[in-house]
Amino acid sequence: MAQEQNMKWLLTAVAGALLWGLAVIVGLALVSGPISYLRLFLVQGIAPQLADHIAGTPSPWWLPGIVATAILVTVGVLSVQIVRGPQKANWRMHLFFPLVLLVSLVWSSAHQRVLALPVLVWLASVLVRYANRRVAVMRVLLAVIVFTLTSVSPVDFTLMKYPGGPHLVQVVDGLLSDSGRDAARRGELFPGGCGGAPIARWLWVW
Repeated sequence: MAQEQNMKWLLTAVAGALLWGLAVIVGLALVSGPISYLRLFLVQGIAPQLADHIAGTPSPWWLPGIVATAILVTVGVLSVQIVRGPQKANWRMHLFFPLVLLVSLVWSSAHQRVLALPVLVWLASVLVRYANRRVAVMRVLLAVIVFTLTSVSPVDFTLMKYPGGPHLVQVVDGLLSDSGRDAARRGELFPGGCGGAPIARWLWVW
């Protein structure tokens, strides 16, 4: 019986460590990918000279660096759990936390909203407090609901400088016509590209 329990604990510990590793991969890819709308929307306003590099070809060390970081995190988390042993296992931190975080990051990659970034940080802080038994699970549920709603908001904002000063502009997908490109240059619409960008339908630009 004890051997069976130890095996179940070890498998659960490995699963939790792998979840942490996957969360690291998705999180780093989301914020440092070659085409990350979240990065572009922020960096365009803060440091426009870096925007072209962000949207260009990634460094050859980009993917190996992410994988190496994820492996280190996975091994580190698993080592901590092994040292703590089954009697001191905190599955809220080592299993529930990375699972919710991973799902949230995957959701963010498909629904990129600058508006949802502070909510994601709040969700992570709530998960930390829940793992330490300082808040109830209902607080986690509330944070997840707010994050989901802000992630699908039809209106978002960007720090990108755009013609016409601060105003709300519609995002138009697909190949723009000559008149559409002229409208974009005047700041009357925002080109979303041909791939169906995972961004809001309306953007507040500056």
